[in-house]
Amino acid sequence: MKNKVKRLLIGSVIVIGVCVIAIKVEIVPIVSAKIADVMTDTKVLYYNQGKSPFARSVVSPDRKQLAFCLGDQEFSVQELSTGKITTYPVTGNVCQVKYSPDGRYLAAGRNILNTETGEVTALSTQAKPSTYFDEIAFSTNDELLAIVNVERALKPTRPTVIEIWNLQTKQLIQKFTKDRFVIAQMTFSPDGHYLAVAGDGISLWDTQTGKCVKTLMTDATPSDNILEFHTDYESIDYSSDGRHLAAVLVSQYSSAKGKKNQTQGIEIWDVEQEKVVKTLDGGPYKLDKLQYSPDGQFIATGRTIYDSFDMIRDAVWIWDVNRGEVVKKLTQFPDASVLAMGYSADGNYISASGHYYTKIWKVK
Repeated sequence: MKNKVKRLLIGSVIVIGVCVIAIKVEIVPIVSAKIADVMTDTKVLYYNQGKSPFARSVVSPDRKQLAFCLGDQEFSVQELSTGKITTYPVTGNVCQVKYSPDGRYLAAGRNILNTETGEVTALSTQAKPSTYFDEIAFSTNDELLAIVNVERALKPTRPTVIEIWNLQTKQLIQKFTKDRFVIAQMTFSPDGHYLAVAGDGISLWDTQTGKCVKTLMTDATPSDNILEFHTDYESIDYSSDGRHLAAVLVSQYSSAKGKKNQTQGIEIWDVEQEKVVKTLDGGPYKLDKLQYSPDGQFIATGRTIYDSFDMIRDAVWIWDVNRGEVVKKLTQFPDASVLAMGYSADGNYISASGHYYTKIWKVK
């Protein structure tokens, strides 16, 4: 009996040892690679100690400032070198902040901060101040600002209004209106002539005439679709030469068995030819934000992290546009989703912001 127990114990030890060796062979290279990634030049910034669900933050293009808002009637700018925070009280709740490409301006809701002079200008219209999120887009030359009137967010049947403002004169120069139009993100063409709007399809608006000149939408409908199919574009960005438009695609449909399906990926459109020239497969993961690198060779996307036990938490993926594959995953993001993301002006850093944290990675 003793020999039987002894053999059983020895066998168990051998089995456990084999399992440990197998796990070590499979996991160690992955963990070491992720640790090497974590050990690169990174910085985590905490900005929402009050745990506001409306908090947003963004890093300036030169990485010298962090701007943030908490959904109330003020916004703040922190100097990252000293930690000094300057708070600006305004009229109306601020639920979105965004820097212009050269960092000269900061849009906080419907307020514009001149970062050089410290002067804040409110963009006032006859419309009531927004009570929800204002989507914001700057032109690359810092001359134009697009902002969404999202009063309709509480009543979706109302028309959606996009306003175009001249940043030099602070004058409203154009309005786009469309019924029942959901807006996920906007981006100007490099020359400022067009504004691309992502939602149910991608609409391109002429900023001079105020007319919608074309709509881009995929025609790839699944073969087993018999009930419902719609295509949503959640994030878009122009390439630096203006030839291509990259868009995060979410396709949802119902199969004959009543099962909901979802595909994720990035479509790269040739704007002139109005066709998709390349698709990057995101697999089952939910991609959030998207931005081209300044040289146009890479695309960075944010990823929602559903699994709270995900130890790696690779929240930002960098895609090689020519190869069509992910070449780097930026890890250890403390939050569950990326609400804002962007390259630094020199292309050497990427920042991502969630509800409570902002993290900066060195990527070159």
